[in-house]
Amino acid sequence: MKKIIILFSFIILFTNSFSEKTIVFATDEWAPYHGSSLKNQGILSEIVKEALKEEGYGCEIKFMPWKRALALVKKGIYDAVLGGYYSAKRGEDYLFTDKIIDITVSFFSYKNIKYNTLKDLKGYKIGVVSGYFYTEEFEKSNLKKMKVSMPKNLIKIYTAGIVDVIAAENRVFKYYMRGLKNNRYKNKIGELSSDSFYLLFTKKNKDSERMVKDFNAGLKKIRKNGKFDEILKRFEKSN
Repeated sequence: MKKIIILFSFIILFTNSFSEKTIVFATDEWAPYHGSSLKNQGILSEIVKEALKEEGYGCEIKFMPWKRALALVKKGIYDAVLGGYYSAKRGEDYLFTDKIIDITVSFFSYKNIKYNTLKDLKGYKIGVVSGYFYTEEFEKSNLKKMKVSMPKNLIKIYTAGIVDVIAAENRVFKYYMRGLKNNRYKNKIGELSSDSFYLLFTKKNKDSERMVKDFNAGLKKIRKNGKFDEILKRFEKSN
């Protein structure tokens, strides 16, 4: 009987230790990078899961509007934001991992706009997602911006002609426009920025620095063993 109790206690202790190594992320629906209905919850989600698995972590992803995800992680309700750009302002509230994947944000328009600088967009209504960081120059500009809560809503107001231009990441734009036959809406007029995606860990959790370090170690391992490239190649082939 004593042996059974000791064994049972060990099982409970092991289970608790394992559950403590589960990281809970908050993020929005941003296909094809992350989404609740996507295969493996998206390309970025799969990369993150594989990197964490290398270091013995599990993960859970909560999907919600972007601004809410940022706010709840900042408060320490969840461990980290899955996918975000670096900015000095965000650096005040979050710990950043090593960069995960490079991305490009471009301007798209169905109008004949010759774009070289942001000044060329003066007088046009530009669709953006609320809470997203684009560039310092764009954020500080007095251009007309219409904000929506989710990327799919950005595409809706764009194809409905409510805005003239949208700022969107290239792969995201391609994903949401894949079923649209009218090519006039697929016109890229220029690039806004090239950046990288990171995980943003809350500063409210005493374990965040350790989790950042462990994730970075796992990310290096999957880059070295080929899993990272395999995920990217599989994605590019299917899209």
